[in-house]
Amino acid sequence: MSEIFADTFYFLALLSPSDKASQRAWSITAEQRSTLVTTAWVLTELANAFVVMRDRGIAGALTGDRHFEQAGFRALLK
Repeated sequence: MSEIFADTFYFLALLSPSDKASQRAWSITAEQRSTLVTTAWVLTELANAFVVMRDRGIAGALTGDRHFEQAGFRALLK
């Protein structure tokens, strides 16, 4: 069976229904026959950033990633 790498972008799309990539991510997930491969860093990044920002009351992030906006933060590099 072939393998495919799952990045943070993919997981965020699955978790955020309003994300433009969400429908495609779910469609690929349903059709996927390959083994998903990821890293602990990807999973840590996924959970860590939003949790830390919420816990500390941080509203803005030095990122251009729209997922931060979808989670209610400001993407300061957009």
